[in-house]
Formats: sequence, C-alpha cells, structure tokens
Amino acid sequence: MSSHLERIDHKGKHILYFDFSDLFGEEYLQTLNEVKDFILDLQQDDLLLLVNVSQTYADKKILMQYNEIGKQIKSSVAKVAVIGVSKTQDVFLSMINLVTGVDAKTFPSFDEAKEWLIE
Repeated sequence: MSSHLERIDHKGKHILYFDFSDLFGEEYLQTLNEVKDFILDLQQDDLLLLVNVSQTYADKKILMQYNEIGKQIKSSVAKVAVIGVSKTQDVFLSMINLVTGVDAKTFPSFDEAKEWLIE
C-alpha cells in the first residue's frame, strides 16, 4: 500500500490514517485510486478513516474522483474524520458529503478527530 497510509491503534480501536498532505495533480489522483482499491479489498463495513488534506489542491478532476470514491466505499466505512481543511475545502467537502452520503466530519486537530472516531 501507499506510503500515505498508516494504521493507528487508539484506545483499542483501529483507525486507517490517510495522509494526503502536500499532494496535487496526478500524484493526488493516483493516491486516491490506491486508497479506494485498498479499502474495497478489505471487504469490511466498519472502517474508521482519518484523512489529512493539509496543503492539498483539489481541481475538478480530483473533486470528481472524491465523489466517485465516496460512492464506492460508503458501505465499507463507519466514520470519516478529516483534518487540515481550509474554508474552500470545507465547501467542497459539504458537496461531496451531499453527493456520496458519506458524511465526513472536519476537525481542527488530529487528536480530536481520533477521539470522535472511536466514540
């Protein structure tokens, strides 16, 4: 799997941490596809995801890819927390949530996101 994935154990729960920070363009698209394939290959329905989008740039292609991936992985995911979200990204995340039904939540810190995921 990609170097952008880390498995975190937090208070007895398993969290998949995807660090997309500083990605853009084709590398970002490729990483998103790797993540989608990884999640689908797990064949689970209770995954906890923590996604870092700090310093990323999402163009139209990337936003469309997020929409498609969200639809495909929705049944695999119990909760999604997102950190590093700018005001512009927050608007895009709201649209992605609406289209996919994933209902990802934003948090100001890594620790707050982890705590919410395990509630």
